Amino acid sequence: MADTPAPTERVYERHLDLLLAQELECNDTFFQWFLNRCTEVPLYYANRATREIVIGHWDPMEQQSQYAGEDDLYVSVVLADGQELVLLIENKIDAVLQPNQIGRYQERAQRHEETVNRAFVISIAPQSYLESHAKDLADVITISIEEIADTLSQQSKTTDDELARRLLWTANRMTRLRESRKSRATEYPPTIELRDHIIEELLKQEPMIEPRLNSMRTANTTWLYMSFPSSIIMKISHGVVDIYLRDIPGAPTISGLEASKTAIPEGFELTHDSSNNEIARFGSGKWKTIDELWSNGKPVNPEQLTRLVGATVRATRWVTTIS
Repeated sequence: MADTPAPTERVYERHLDLLLAQELECNDTFFQWFLNRCTEVPLYYANRATREIVIGHWDPMEQQSQYAGEDDLYVSVVLADGQELVLLIENKIDAVLQPNQIGRYQERAQRHEETVNRAFVISIAPQSYLESHAKDLADVITISIEEIADTLSQQSKTTDDELARRLLWTANRMTRLRESRKSRATEYPPTIELRDHIIEELLKQEPMIEPRLNSMRTANTTWLYMSFPSSIIMKISHGVVDIYLRDIPGAPTISGLEASKTAIPEGFELTHDSSNNEIARFGSGKWKTIDELWSNGKPVNPEQLTRLVGATVRATRWVTTIS
């Protein structure tokens, strides 16, 4: 089954990954500043450190665990005194934080500290994003895109012309990424209508459910996330409901559930998503757009929507029972 095509603004996050990786790898001055900014390692040690940068990093030892997840940027650092550090960097422009996404970064950092001296979680985003998600990001290091762009611009004033041009180009690109946050995608009325219809049907059956209203607004946002239970995502465009086992307190695993007498909700199957996360999934289907799901003020396939709503209700009750 194909994944949902990435909305335009999501592509910018990969651009940010590449821009940061380039500067961290090729720009010693910027790397030293960044390391000092994140870890307070004295510049004396930072400018003698070696590093290895990986874009889109998966730890093979964790892919089958509840800690699984992709680091946008993974930076391994060895200081002059032999200390080993790991920086786990999450980049955001306008994408919604996934359920417990920062928590999983922190858990992976703790796992890394079993083999290195320190591991740090860093969130990089526009200042407006950091402010609007201050509660979620309270326990990690945050750096704004604006601060990074300003640092590169200041560096351009003290270097040769060729490097200065590249630094200014990079700073400009980052500023444009920041502007994409300000130019939020226009809300799409059929998406809002579909979202509100689903929420109304959900709450009729299970008032405990708390959908996240900002997760379905535009023509390209077709997944309904939940504030409670945060482990459940209704992937309307795919015709599925997924329960992310890693996000349930106690973190049941597929092998654990298969070996236990705990029954998963009716109609669900234990499987993995496209990122190899362990899930219990209801349904399947060919990816569809909002216009293929909602037309003339009503669902195109009301029977399927009824099944998805019922599955979400059963999932909620199951998660509440086992948590």
